Amino acid sequence: MENFYRRTRALMHGFSQETGQLATPLSHCSFVRLEGKGESCPAFYTPSLCMVIEGSKTAEINGRTVSYSPGDALIASTNLPATTAIETDPESQVFLGLQIALDFELLNLTAEQLAMDVGNCRGSDLFCLQTLDLDTGLLSSIENYLTLIEHPDELEDLQNLRLQEIYIRLLRKMPVSLLFQFLREDNTSQRIHQATDYIQQNLSDDICVTQLASMANMSVSAFHMNFKKVTRHSPLQYIKRLRLSEARKLMFAKGLSVSAAAYEVGYESPSQFSREYSRQFGLSPRADRSA
Repeated sequence: MENFYRRTRALMHGFSQETGQLATPLSHCSFVRLEGKGESCPAFYTPSLCMVIEGSKTAEINGRTVSYSPGDALIASTNLPATTAIETDPESQVFLGLQIALDFELLNLTAEQLAMDVGNCRGSDLFCLQTLDLDTGLLSSIENYLTLIEHPDELEDLQNLRLQEIYIRLLRKMPVSLLFQFLREDNTSQRIHQATDYIQQNLSDDICVTQLASMANMSVSAFHMNFKKVTRHSPLQYIKRLRLSEARKLMFAKGLSVSAAAYEVGYESPSQFSREYSRQFGLSPRADRSA
């Protein structure tokens, strides 16, 4: 296992010394490199396999905490705003992580090819962030996938095949996990994910919870209950937190003014936006930008 982390660290250091989230030639994979003391900050998970190569990471969602470090990984099965904190490696003072996006169409195809009976899978915990222990077989498949970065002539032909190899390892390792449950056509997690996807794509619109429940083929009360089981937020809390997180990203990454960011994510009143932003992040938008 240590050989995997040593080789992956070398690959990531050779790829870039820049900080932040870094796109790679692999269409489903990105790297994260951060330096210095880690602080709690807003983040947004998308369906993915997340790994720490150096350091450690903790995600907090409405009182529920999930931590992972080298030797384990995190599976996120839907879109989720969170508060994360990283710890850098004590020696290098660097945090290195990688994210491999989950392609549910390819996952379904893989399950079909393996003749796995997803219809009988049930689980008691629907929360959309779960950790798993990594074994040498899964790490070997991930390494095979990552090394394509060094062989660009093979990318087009091999990256989906090697991604599918990772999915095979995951599905065999987690036969009754949230990931496997997600592939059932009538699955609650899948329907909630479709709702979060709709919210993300229509964030600036007036989003009606009754409409979301109808899209998920649930009563409004059942939708509220299941949405909170999956995301730890009520639908309205989720929409508000996602809008605030997206507005913060627009201000910091794209330089939008406070009012422009507020309007961009669906707020009609900049003053209401500022009040809710201050409650969420502990600073007013203007104070946060100048901090």
